[in-house]
Amino acid sequence: MESVKYYTEKKAVCKPFPFTLGFCRATEFSYAEVLGKNGSAVFRTSEFDDHLNPRPMMAFSPPADLHGTLIYAHYGRVQDLDFLNASRVRLDRSVALIRFGGPHPSKVAEIAAMYGIGAILFYPDPQDYGPQLPLNSVRFSSLLTLGEIHEYQKHKSKFIIPAHTISPGDAQELLRYIRQGNWMKRAPPNWQGGLKTPYFLGPTTTVQTSSKFGQTTSAVQVRLRIFNEPQIREIYNVVAAIPGAWESDRYIVVGCSHDAWNSGAGDPGIGIALISEMARSFSNAVQKGWKPRRSILFISFDANLFASSGVSHWLQEHHFEISSRTIAYIDLSRVLRGNETLHVHSSPILNSVARKAIARVVTHADSSSVSQPNPSEEEKEVEGGWRNGSAAIYFSSLVTSDEPSFAFLNLGIPFFRISVSNSPKGYDYPLFHTSFDTAENFANSVDPELKGAKTLGKIILETIVLLADSIVLPINVEDYVMEIQKAFGNFIQQYQQELHRGNLSIAYLQAAVMRLEVIGDNFQTEMHNRTVINPEYDTLPAPSPSPKTIKSKKALLHRIINDKLMEIDRAFLSRSSDVYKHLVLGFTSNMDEIRINGTADNMSTSLDHFFPKLRESLECGRRVHELAEEQEPGIKEIKTISLSRSGSKINSFAKHRSRRIRSREKKFRTRDLDGIGTFALDTSICHDWHIVASQRIASLTRALDAASAILQSPLLPEESE
Repeated sequence: MESVKYYTEKKAVCKPFPFTLGFCRATEFSYAEVLGKNGSAVFRTSEFDDHLNPRPMMAFSPPADLHGTLIYAHYGRVQDLDFLNASRVRLDRSVALIRFGGPHPSKVAEIAAMYGIGAILFYPDPQDYGPQLPLNSVRFSSLLTLGEIHEYQKHKSKFIIPAHTISPGDAQELLRYIRQGNWMKRAPPNWQGGLKTPYFLGPTTTVQTSSKFGQTTSAVQVRLRIFNEPQIREIYNVVAAIPGAWESDRYIVVGCSHDAWNSGAGDPGIGIALISEMARSFSNAVQKGWKPRRSILFISFDANLFASSGVSHWLQEHHFEISSRTIAYIDLSRVLRGNETLHVHSSPILNSVARKAIARVVTHADSSSVSQPNPSEEEKEVEGGWRNGSAAIYFSSLVTSDEPSFAFLNLGIPFFRISVSNSPKGYDYPLFHTSFDTAENFANSVDPELKGAKTLGKIILETIVLLADSIVLPINVEDYVMEIQKAFGNFIQQYQQELHRGNLSIAYLQAAVMRLEVIGDNFQTEMHNRTVINPEYDTLPAPSPSPKTIKSKKALLHRIINDKLMEIDRAFLSRSSDVYKHLVLGFTSNMDEIRINGTADNMSTSLDHFFPKLRESLECGRRVHELAEEQEPGIKEIKTISLSRSGSKINSFAKHRSRRIRSREKKFRTRDLDGIGTFALDTSICHDWHIVASQRIASLTRALDAASAILQSPLLPEESE
């Protein structure tokens, strides 16, 4: 394996490597068609997008030639398919029309398979993406996410459901055909969308099997043909580096992708432009004598749209070095979606860095490029009204499983991504991953003079300089601890009943959160008192690689402090082989993804995704109980637990009641609902969910205590400095 030092000896490295990707065959075109009474096609979805003529494709979908009844399934979530089951809509071997904007397509396919659905047609709805979305636009996507690509390469993919992507115009025609069928049930008001036709669910099993009125259902039959196949392609990651003057073995990684489904002006075009301009700016600064304290790596990843294959390969190749030496990953994906609101998506430990960077940015109306690093510029307001502490800046710790940031977070590396959107006032730029994502459309819709891109570039540049040049990393542990505290309180409120039903004690977990609060506060105070220099780069002298300076006690103290700050996120990693390794941040296999477009950028959902693995098991408990109560309505809600600083208090009656309900729930964990679909949960997690939850409470407690131990371990004695 090449070391990162290899990159510092050359201007840039572009190394090809073969990878198995899922493409449509070059001579074929995937499509869906509505069949008439005689079996002939009466409507066929577009084989081309009318704008630039690419072929619609859902990457990694298995090939297919099948028939099925057409139904409408909203976002394809568990609650959506449960509603269809309750409405007696026939799911078995159906072809489901599903909107983009909910869970990732890979999760939708997994859920659909559990309910017996035969295939999926994805489409973007104008209600989610805005009225500016062209009706003939096709949104390209992938049926796999990070961590699943290796199973695909082994030809053991669990996704047995074929899927295809179609335009809103084609979806509108299919919805009209559903409406024409006899005895079709109308979708509820919150399922109606932005297309100019009423939304109907599809045929019901009750009507189809009933002969009381002597009528049968005229269901819409669809034929789906998909010509995907595994193809070995060469993909390229481009890597360049600026070596650090003092700590060359500590890295700030700046990354974006360079592959696009079509034109890709908004994504990845803006990211490529920013990373190129920043590399040029840093290069000019180096030529003038500036050197960063730590090494800076600039990486352009390939095959990001194919389950982040380029990122995954590079991190596997450099796993041990990157996981132990990287301070932060700065992601330039999807940075511009609008021009109203500034979003900071980052690990909580980097929130203070983001605030400092935003406060330092200077934007001139006539500036023509991102300025080179200049530590002496005075602080001014950021263009557009974004200022530190204003209501126009939103901080979030959310990260989706198809982002490069997720791959770095799985190694315990903090991530940072900044973006601008139109939320909550309006719709974001709707043309990402379509052939309409051209430079002209992007400029007219989002950033005509690229002022927003320049501003974001300067914020990102300042963030890089802060992390690369500060003697002591400008990281505030209290930010992370405060977020964990708030998330824990939110967690207790959401899952009181599940903790009660499972007779789960959170006393040790609560104590671990409190210990981390005290120890984190003590560490921050000691770090401030023991660091005699201002840790920010604007007060530092130019670095000197003098061996005498490097060996000084003060330099060793700074190194110890920085190492502790780097190790906090690594302490929160699970030791299991699960794809979702971070126990505090991230997503689990059964949680909805973040919507990229539209007005659904919820500003307050970050806390709902802390402790994801524990939440996953408790969600199983909630769903199992709902199923049990659906079968036996006599089961009532039990008393909620009351919490104190010493833990949970559950009286003996509640314990007895909890055991009795769990015994009833167990009967329904793997039971079929009268032939209308199997309960769609991961049986490996939901079988004895309370035992799994208890184990995950213990794992999370150990992770929090590990972080406390890192912060509590002694620094250098003061007399030795």
